[in-house]
Amino acid sequence: MSKPMPKPREPKAPGPCIDTTPDKAIDAIRASAVVEPAAIPEPPATFRGAPIGTRNQFIEWVAEPDRAELSHAADELQENPAQLADDLGRRAPDVTTVSELQERVRTSGLSLARLEALIQATKQQHEVALGPGAASCDASPSGCSSTATTTPPSRAATPHHRLRLPAR
Repeated sequence: MSKPMPKPREPKAPGPCIDTTPDKAIDAIRASAVVEPAAIPEPPATFRGAPIGTRNQFIEWVAEPDRAELSHAADELQENPAQLADDLGRRAPDVTTVSELQERVRTSGLSLARLEALIQATKQQHEVALGPGAASCDASPSGCSSTATTTPPSRAATPHHRLRLPAR
């Protein structure tokens, strides 16, 4: 059984150099708690990844549209194991194995959904946090590089033109 996901830190107020935007979605992302890297669990110690060639050799891949049908078939197998034995004889799969695999598929699917949501949220938090830095570079006479010799593009031409930084 895996450990429950630790609670994220309480969100910090935006720093003094960040002005809020009229867009409430950006403000909500700024105010949301960032998950500490130490709070994200490592893969299980017993996990050893396999090269894609090895996986392709030993695993039959199931296309996304077929996964629900496969899950439904596994559920049916577990509901009536006697009929399965009558229909398939000695070639009938072990219902215990089907049950264990089905539970593993469900658990890993739920884990993947949570991880993907966490990745998307963290990417947006990262992008919003980078925005003021990019805007301040665009606003400075030399851009972000101390060797820049050209005039940086106007702030309106950048993807961060909506972020406002107070004058120093």
